[in-house]
Amino acid sequence: MTNPMKSTTIQSTTMPKATVILCADDFGISAGVNRAIIDLAGQGRLSAVSCMSLGAAWAEGAQALKPLHDKVDVGLHLTFTYLQPLTPAFGERFPSEKAIIIKSWARILDRKLVEKEIRAQFKKFIELWGAPPDFIDGHQHVHILPVIRDILLRVRAELAPQSWMRNVYDLSALTEGAKYGVLAVLGSRWLGFLKKNGIAHNKLLRGAYDYSKPVDFPAMMAHWCALKEPVLIYCHPGFPDAGLAKYDAVLEPRRREYDFFNSSQFGAWLEQEEVKLVKRPPAEGSLP
Repeated sequence: MTNPMKSTTIQSTTMPKATVILCADDFGISAGVNRAIIDLAGQGRLSAVSCMSLGAAWAEGAQALKPLHDKVDVGLHLTFTYLQPLTPAFGERFPSEKAIIIKSWARILDRKLVEKEIRAQFKKFIELWGAPPDFIDGHQHVHILPVIRDILLRVRAELAPQSWMRNVYDLSALTEGAKYGVLAVLGSRWLGFLKKNGIAHNKLLRGAYDYSKPVDFPAMMAHWCALKEPVLIYCHPGFPDAGLAKYDAVLEPRRREYDFFNSSQFGAWLEQEEVKLVKRPPAEGSLP
C-alpha cells in the first residue's frame, strides 16, 4: 500500500475488515467542536468521545451528548496545557506542552496542586455527566507524564475504577513519524503501570500526523484501519470557531477530519463492515 504520509491523492480504497476504537478528542473545548462530534456520534461514526471537563463548552456539550451514550464511550480528557485551569492557583492559563513535559520530568510540579486540579476535572466531569468516565486519557498525552500519572492512577482507583486508559506505547508506529517515537519513550513506563495495575488499555495507537502540512486523510485512515486489530485511532473533528482558536492553533485540519468521517466513503466502510467500531479494548488487546 502507498505510504499515506507521503500520499496526496487517492482514487479508491479497498479496505480489509478491521476493528477500530475511533475516539474524538477535545469535546467541550468549543461549541463548534461539540457540534461536529455530536453529529458524527449520532450517525454511529465514532465509538468514543474524550471530554475536556474544564472546557468552556463542556456544560452544554454534556447535555447534548447524554442521549448518545449508548453509541459511544465517554471519557475524561485530562488537561494540563494551554486551557484555563479549574484551580485558580495554577494561574490564568496552563503552560505549553513543552513546558509541562520539562516540569514533570524535572519533578518540579507541585504535587498538591496537581492533585487538586485532577480532582477538580474529575468532579466537573461527574457533576455534569452524572457518572464516572468510561475511560481516561490526556490532552497532548499529559496523562503519561511523571507526577501527573502517579496522582491520576490513585484518583482513578478512587473515582473511576472501571475505566480503561489510553496507552501510547506502540513500536509498530515508529516508521510513521517522529511523534510516535517520542510517545514510545515517554510512554514505556506508563504502559508498565497499566499492566501492573491490571487496567484495560489499547494495544495499538494511531492518530498522530503533522497538522501543518497537507495530507490525504482518507488514505491515512485506510492505512491505519488496515493494521492488526484492534487499533485505537484518536481524531479531532470539529467546526473551527472563535472558542477553539482562543486555545488551539489546529483549526482547518479539524474540518478536514469531520468531512471525511461524514463522507459517503467512510459510511461505506462501516455499512459494508470493512471497519467495525468498538467502544473499549477487548481483554486480549493488552500487550503481552
